Amino acid sequence: MKNLLVILVCLIIGASSCEKTNYEDNLPAFEITVLDETENVVPGAMVSLFLTQEDWENQKNPVITQSTNELGKATFNDLDEKVYYFFAEKNRATNALEVSYLELPLEINKMKTITTTIR
Repeated sequence: MKNLLVILVCLIIGASSCEKTNYEDNLPAFEITVLDETENVVPGAMVSLFLTQEDWENQKNPVITQSTNELGKATFNDLDEKVYYFFAEKNRATNALEVSYLELPLEINKMKTITTTIR
């Protein structure tokens, strides 16, 4: 009986010390590197994300806008699983002459990285 009591106490202590681990998915992220025509990075370029081609064409209703860092990168975190159109500009140079959208929606736990050139 004493052995049963010891085992029971050990089980209770063991069960109470177990923590439930919550695993959370990370929302999609998108990183864009902006280059100029000579393939140099462009710090200080403004990068905007849009949900529709119409908004992109009219430069209206951006989801978010960020400036590129000293490495020419803008990182957008906690986005929705959607296709985004992106527009980059600095000093009248833009990426409007090239494909400026993601072909597939962003995915949970993944960061999409692309490079765009402004002219």
